[in-house]
Amino acid sequence: MPDKPLSLSFNLPFAEAIEQAKARKVMLPQAYYDLPAEKRAQAFTVGRMATLDQIQAVLNALTQHMEQGVSLQAFKKQAESMNLGLSPGKINLVFRNAVQTAYNAGSWRNFEAHQSSRPLLMYDAVNDRRTRPAHRAMDGIIRPVGDAFWASHSPPCGHCCRCKLISLTEDEAGRRGGVTQQIPAGAQADQGWGYKPTQQTEALKRIEAQKVAKAEPVIQAAYNAGMKILPSGLPEQHYLDAFMRSANAPVRIELFGASMIIDERLFHDARGNLKITKRGREQFVLYLANAIYSPDNVYEVVENYRSIPGKTLLKRRFLKVFNAKFYAVVSFTWNEAESAFVGATAFIPFDGKGLPDEAYFEKQKTGIIVYSKK
Repeated sequence: MPDKPLSLSFNLPFAEAIEQAKARKVMLPQAYYDLPAEKRAQAFTVGRMATLDQIQAVLNALTQHMEQGVSLQAFKKQAESMNLGLSPGKINLVFRNAVQTAYNAGSWRNFEAHQSSRPLLMYDAVNDRRTRPAHRAMDGIIRPVGDAFWASHSPPCGHCCRCKLISLTEDEAGRRGGVTQQIPAGAQADQGWGYKPTQQTEALKRIEAQKVAKAEPVIQAAYNAGMKILPSGLPEQHYLDAFMRSANAPVRIELFGASMIIDERLFHDARGNLKITKRGREQFVLYLANAIYSPDNVYEVVENYRSIPGKTLLKRRFLKVFNAKFYAVVSFTWNEAESAFVGATAFIPFDGKGLPDEAYFEKQKTGIIVYSKK
């Protein structure tokens, strides 16, 4: 049998694969396994991990090692140093699944880009004692790049699948018997695997559009405005952590000529309880953090204290308009004991219909302007 065509080594950086790895979204295991099978390749999770930060750390480490050249041993060493509680077998599973998914997705970009000169694909299984019978049955199958067969038979076709696809010219395919006419019995991917990356992307768009159509008006408006908001239904602490990371908080910093303390008090009510999920603000916390460091305007105003007659408060309001449709209000109050402005509230104002409230936003423009974006 002629030598197989030159194929990409998994020990070399592969730009398309790295981009695929970076694009994946971290999810908690329970949410991940609730996804339709065709959507999972666009997400990333690690079983038994309880926080998104842990999962993101693993994905970051994987991407780093792919950029530097893939090495399982190097990744194992780093994963062990992170004290994530993963067994050696689990580390191996995570590494191989993530790398194979990214590399095969990257390969598909090349297959489709060079389809005119290399119009055929061949399934290539390792065929050793670890190869699953169903994967062995697919070995050597040749079909056109755009054939429907690849919609459900594209590697990886299961956990730790080592199979790959090889692109062929018509002459190369002819020397191997040409296009496979009869698919062998039992030639199939493991359940939940084998989906073609482009099909996954199309499925994601359909699922996303269906969810947006059923969403509240404000979420539909955010989606249509191209805003990247956080998913709903996560624990309160997740949204708070996301804000704190984005705002580099807790921090005391000089902003626009005054000392500011940025911490979680922005999302506490009068009793000290967390109010970050009040009125839908949780999905927009990254924009609220941005409004502090990059506002359109900052106003300083003296207001009466509501519960104590005769007492006044010195406030600073950070205002910003996003995508010409969404309005962020972040308010700080002067704290004499701390000699700084401390967080009072941060939110996206919505009207009675659940849409961004421009009228309310405009009313916040009172007092002295201490900063205005040019």
